[in-house]
Amino acid sequence: MKIKNWYPSNTSRHQQNTTANINGKYQRQSAFFSANKLNKRFKLILGSYVLKDVSCQICHSDFQVPEEKKTDVNIATNMIGDCIYEKCDQSIIVSGDSDLTPPIEFIKNHSPDHQVYVYFPPRRAGLHLKSVCDNALYLEHWKKRFKTSLLPDSIKTKSGFELKRPTSWV
Repeated sequence: MKIKNWYPSNTSRHQQNTTANINGKYQRQSAFFSANKLNKRFKLILGSYVLKDVSCQICHSDFQVPEEKKTDVNIATNMIGDCIYEKCDQSIIVSGDSDLTPPIEFIKNHSPDHQVYVYFPPRRAGLHLKSVCDNALYLEHWKKRFKTSLLPDSIKTKSGFELKRPTSWV
């Protein structure tokens, strides 16, 4: 495997003081990205969150909630490009998002020999995705493998800053 593209929705800075960060999600994601950027084969392609105005149907108060944008489009665009330009003969998707069904169908029509594997995160299986891919794997069944594939307890960045793996990841 030459390059591993990673397409997360970036936990944005405006979420640092919200419930999304009560358990330290922003700091953990930032540390994870920083650690993986040390790997030259790791390519981070961020989606984003935008604030969406909503109104509570019960109390009628208005507030904003973060809404993820661009992640599935980034995945689709890069997968199709990699297929058309013959950069790879296999694609592995870790998602349960059925919005990725059309790009997989395009790839299978354009390059029938191109293998597409979908790895479903826990409680995120999508029947549409499963029906168009070459093979599906349910990651909730692989917890032991994840435990043996963790990053080291600590990693130093190029600047010398030490990143520590959260104890909850053990």
